[in-house]
Amino acid sequence: MRRQREKRIIEGQEMWRCPHCNQWFPHDGFYKDKRTPYGIKSHCKQCHLEISRATRDPDNTRRINREHMRCARARDPEKFRERECIASRKARQNWNERMEARRQLNYAVQRGEIQRPDKCSRCGSTKGIMNGHHGDYSKPLETEWLCDECHGIERRLGVALQMGGA
Repeated sequence: MRRQREKRIIEGQEMWRCPHCNQWFPHDGFYKDKRTPYGIKSHCKQCHLEISRATRDPDNTRRINREHMRCARARDPEKFRERECIASRKARQNWNERMEARRQLNYAVQRGEIQRPDKCSRCGSTKGIMNGHHGDYSKPLETEWLCDECHGIERRLGVALQMGGA
């Protein structure tokens, strides 16, 4: 049995409580929804807009997904180990200019020819290991050192530019 929404009569007017902000609003303080018993959405108009904006923000979505995947990986590491093995096999099969540039950069770091910096060249963050971003794969030792977040943004921008996007 489904629980009915709590309503009260305040100053002679029917009012419903928004579960997000816990404030009471009249019927017109909510968006319409024919599927619900009272014909209104559960959240008030202001909270509905806030929630909608938050879910449409791609950076926020990525942050939430990153946190979710971290927890999922901690719960079932074997599943992710198996996925990573398959991914590495595919990467070896698709050996290309990008992989060759990464290999040369990694060997140069191992030999000590190039020092991996401790902070991101874009945002200055010191979180995690810095990734070498290649602007041009034909010059494998010319890299920009970025944190995971900045590197992800740069990769997405690069893909969007290649596809003719913004």
